Formats: sequence, C-alpha cells, structure tokens
Amino acid sequence: MTYIIIRGPAGVGKSKLAKNLVIWFRRRKIKIKSFNPGSLRRRYNLSFSLEDKLKLDNILIQKTKKLINEGYVIIFDEVYYYPKQITNFNKKLGRPIIISLKASLKKCLERNNYRRSKRKLLDKNVIEVYKLDKSFKKGYVINTENKSKNEVLKQTIKLLKSKL
Repeated sequence: MTYIIIRGPAGVGKSKLAKNLVIWFRRRKIKIKSFNPGSLRRRYNLSFSLEDKLKLDNILIQKTKKLINEGYVIIFDEVYYYPKQITNFNKKLGRPIIISLKASLKKCLERNNYRRSKRKLLDKNVIEVYKLDKSFKKGYVINTENKSKNEVLKQTIKLLKSKL
C-alpha cells in the first residue's frame, strides 16, 4: 500500500505539487489518484476542528482503501497539523510517506493572495494555520521558499524514488 501525504501551511504549494506529481506518475503509467479534502469539507459542512478533521479523514480513508488495494498510489494534499490525524492514517492505511512543505509566513501570505477568490483564505486564517503547522514537524521537509514549482517537483521525485 502506497500513499503520500503532502502537508504544510496554507499557501506553501501543496496543491501545485500534488497536481504535478499526478502528471509525473501518469506519464510513467502508474495508477494515481489525488485527494484535496477541501471540497469534501464544504460538502459535509465540516470545520477545521480536530473532531471534524478526523471525520473527514475517515471519509477519505474509506474512499481510498479499495484504490490502494488495486495498486493505486494515493496523494492526500492537506494541512494536517494535528498529530492525531497522522496516527489515524497509520492505524487505518499503514504508514504513509509524508512530505512537509515549508516556507516563510510572508511567502505563504503572498502566495495566498494569488489564489482565485474562491480558494483564497483570510490573512488571519493563513497566520493561524501557519502557527499550528509550525509546531508540528513530521516527514521529509522540503523548503519551497525561493524555488520554482519544477524545482520542488524534482526534489520530491528524487525523494519518492528512494522510498517507493
């Protein structure tokens, strides 16, 4: 079973990396599926509390178990700042490959301002998530501060090749 968690604060580049990894895997004829829980959170009207995040994770875990058993590589693209979430994934899906993206708060706020209005977060929310995320260190760290999306992708692929 192979699944990857891409985590980090808002505006760090998680979704861009997930999309680029999907393209990379598909070009190599590897079955891949990526999940960004944001749309599910809105559909089920869930908050960012630990309880609601665990509910959302359990929905995702149920959706992905079959895919993993069919040989898919799964990518979860989310903040994941509660250690209990990672423990929940470990128990139900086995140990993930965790990639933690990081950048300065200034860079995260700057990138957030470039999002489409539908996905843009309030600055105070970006700051709050940044503080929560900063205290939770997990996985392989990739600094995205002054790197292009291609540089981040290359560094991530090099790491994944050694782990898959």
